[in-house]
Amino acid sequence: MAAQNRTKEEWKKIIEDFESSKQKRRDFCKTINLNAKTFKNRYYQLRGDKGNDSNKAGFIKFKILQPSTSGIRVHLPNGINIEVAGQDALKLIKELMNVA
Repeated sequence: MAAQNRTKEEWKKIIEDFESSKQKRRDFCKTINLNAKTFKNRYYQLRGDKGNDSNKAGFIKFKILQPSTSGIRVHLPNGINIEVAGQDALKLIKELMNVA
């Protein structure tokens, strides 16, 4: 099927497959016989991310490595670290999210 004929759901599935494959974009595209530039354009279109735009607001996936009642540490991909001490850390994070 030609790339321009794929549905949004098909592109979402392709992107999910790519993200779970842990392959480089170029290698993944070769594997499924897809133009890498087309894939990149669709990926950014559906994910709403331009990759290098560090000033763009949005959400990122994360996982909790060590549950803690003493506070929260967040290490962002751009190198910024946020640390909130105390049991009210989650409350503060929620309040900050409501401001943004």
